[in-house]
Amino acid sequence: MNEHSALVASRPVLARMEKVSEATVKRAVADLKAGNWIEVVQVGGKGGVNAYVVNSRVAWANRRDQLPTAMFTATVIADAGEQDSIGTQPLRALPALYPGEAQLPHEPAEPQPPSQPELLGVEPPPLPALRLGEKLDAATGEIKQERLSVVSQLRKIT
Repeated sequence: MNEHSALVASRPVLARMEKVSEATVKRAVADLKAGNWIEVVQVGGKGGVNAYVVNSRVAWANRRDQLPTAMFTATVIADAGEQDSIGTQPLRALPALYPGEAQLPHEPAEPQPPSQPELLGVEPPPLPALRLGEKLDAATGEIKQERLSVVSQLRKIT
């Protein structure tokens, strides 16, 4: 055991590591559990893998949906023989920012196309905007005057 006091591994891996049968691992775990030396926590439900916790510091708590959960740190042992495949290409690294750091500005990977300057004397028409007391008729697209009292108009401003 290490500082985590917890181990996550399958029975076949534990058996290979200790050079014993899976049945021996199963009996040993049952004996340790019966003597209150370890706590066995199922990860992934029935058919998943177990976490074996020594001197349990497992914090059982309720989440928002009221399901009891346990949170702890553990050493995880995975065997290459139990994997469907193991990729050989390096994984992409995720950037991390630490407290007090800021992201540096960077240029886009591909140059952006230049924008066309406006032609002299040909300005774009102003965009339509609604003024106070006006509303847009969705059916016709026309701007119509709302009949509001002065107090209602002042409330819209503030």
